[in-house]
Amino acid sequence: MKPDFKDQIMALEAMIATQGGFSLEKIRTLNNESGQSAIEFILTFAVGLGIVFLVSIQGLNVTKGYFAQYVNFMVSRTYLVDDRGVNVEQTMLRQAEQRALQVGERYDLRAVGIDAQINIISPTDGRGLYAGSVIEFSEPISALPIIGGSSEVNLYGESFLGREPFRITCYQQTCLAMTGSGAICQNSGDNLDMVVYDNGC
Repeated sequence: MKPDFKDQIMALEAMIATQGGFSLEKIRTLNNESGQSAIEFILTFAVGLGIVFLVSIQGLNVTKGYFAQYVNFMVSRTYLVDDRGVNVEQTMLRQAEQRALQVGERYDLRAVGIDAQINIISPTDGRGLYAGSVIEFSEPISALPIIGGSSEVNLYGESFLGREPFRITCYQQTCLAMTGSGAICQNSGDNLDMVVYDNGC
């Protein structure tokens, strides 16, 4: 037999009476909101300050990157044009590399917090078009490990200006074109200047 609606109401009232009527009591809420604005200010100030630090560090990293790229360009430019007039190409390449690295040491990168390593890529190391210098250094992403993490970003700068032909190489190629014999031109390191006369042909 199905209980009617009146029986259900009576059963519900009996249950509320036996359990102390807790379901009829008013839920107590805290109406005191003092300190909420202070908490909001602290949270927003911390986030805002973190963003300012993050943008500032990124700006410093970009500035350091420009300075490092300038130094790298000067190193590559020195390597591009250095020519001692020696008769051996490998010796001249080594001397050009030493001279280029000396130019790089003139700029005190450590004074601005850059611990960089500069490498010279010779035309004999690979493709001749990619001859020059490469600079590599690391910078932290953020000054605060809480914001941005404590990891570092690796920064690279490449300056592939190439390598000018040596004077002895130009002399030997001109001599070979005029004489047709490479043997005559091999031991001509003392006579780097050669006058080519135009006979009108």
